[in-house]
Amino acid sequence: IAAFKHFRKAANMGEEKALHNLASCYMRGIGTARNDSLAVHYYTISANKGTAISQSILGHMYMSGKGVEQDSIKGREWYSKAIEQNEPTALYALASIMEKEDSVAGYSKRQLRKSQTIAYLTKAAENKHAEAQYRLGRFYESGKYVRKSKKKAFKWYMHAANQGHTDAMERVGYCYEKGRGVKKNEPKAASWYRLAEHGGNETAKKKMAWYNMLHFFEE
Repeated sequence: IAAFKHFRKAANMGEEKALHNLASCYMRGIGTARNDSLAVHYYTISANKGTAISQSILGHMYMSGKGVEQDSIKGREWYSKAIEQNEPTALYALASIMEKEDSVAGYSKRQLRKSQTIAYLTKAAENKHAEAQYRLGRFYESGKYVRKSKKKAFKWYMHAANQGHTDAMERVGYCYEKGRGVKKNEPKAASWYRLAEHGGNETAKKKMAWYNMLHFFEE
């Protein structure tokens, strides 16, 4: 409650960071009753002052109709403003939108959507968005929209895994187990599978059960 009051006082004085924080308090119900409409109000003021994360959140709220009438055009406009500052969440969101639109577009538009998807996803990954890094790894592993590359797949999986992304940890383990994009190393594979298992990854859980059984019979 004290933090909310502080943010409200500072926001009323026009402090940019406080405006964003006050909006987040209303959106999450921190120190006050949850109010999506007021969240939109303060995010808008913050976004108009150039706060990239506020612009990105507004993009999501307009796309989903949360606290405001759903408007995909305005949603994209706010995402576009945010990506001018390389805001990773907005970059990832636009990459996901392009990927979805690819399935219903004509051939020429599909080619454009593919290149846009990869461009936005890569930029989000380069700005340390863990899910974007993981998805980019999947694209390079499968060859979706890009030329297959085991090394690039491993590289992006490792970046995401180092940020605690459990699905990426499982893929890193798999790469070490099979020698895909990196030299085969079963101890490292087991180590990454174990980390992924602790994070709740079911595939890693099965792998660790197999490794434990193998170790039991070796003893």
